[in-house]
Amino acid sequence: MALAKLEIIIGAATLLACAVLSVPSYGQSDSTVTDTLNVDKLAKNPKGFADREIVVTGVVGAVVPKRKIFTIIDQSEYAECKVVTCARYEIPIEFSGKLPDPEQLVMVTGQLVQPQPGRFLFKARRMEIVK
Repeated sequence: MALAKLEIIIGAATLLACAVLSVPSYGQSDSTVTDTLNVDKLAKNPKGFADREIVVTGVVGAVVPKRKIFTIIDQSEYAECKVVTCARYEIPIEFSGKLPDPEQLVMVTGQLVQPQPGRFLFKARRMEIVK
């Protein structure tokens, strides 16, 4: 019985250590690091985050099902004005899965690419509805 308890404690400690060690850190230059950003932070410096794996949270603005694209705005701006049309910045998200509804809070994982000079597109490989 004591051995079983010890195994459970060791197993739990191992899981905790793995979780702590895999927490991404913000601002490193390694392209394998996953950064978590809000829309405003990403929009103010898109070149600084281009072509690397990042996670962005925001509120869904427009949805264009035919093109499999939706946009997100900063959550704090949406909280202030309660509409999706008041934001300074809007990030276009390309996603091949089921698109979210307007005004949902989402977390998207993928890469910001620059298909044309001065234009950015976030190619999401994963999208999670937070609320």
